[in-house]
Amino acid sequence: MLIRQWINPNNGRFYAARICKDLFGEWTLTLTWGGKKRRGSAMKHFPFDSFYDAVSKVFEIDKVRTRHGYKF
Repeated sequence: MLIRQWINPNNGRFYAARICKDLFGEWTLTLTWGGKKRRGSAMKHFPFDSFYDAVSKVFEIDKVRTRHGYKF
């Protein structure tokens, strides 16, 4: 399992990515995002053929989050 979380110190928002196998043995990337001032958070799941494909997607997300002011 791989977990990565980014936090934006300017506005208190967070973005998290988790890679793990689902009940059928498929690799799934779960993204969660929200903020301190929001009532809840949102979540979305993405299936991947391999762990390495999911990890490369997390690297792409990391570039975008970092560009938007999020810290690891």
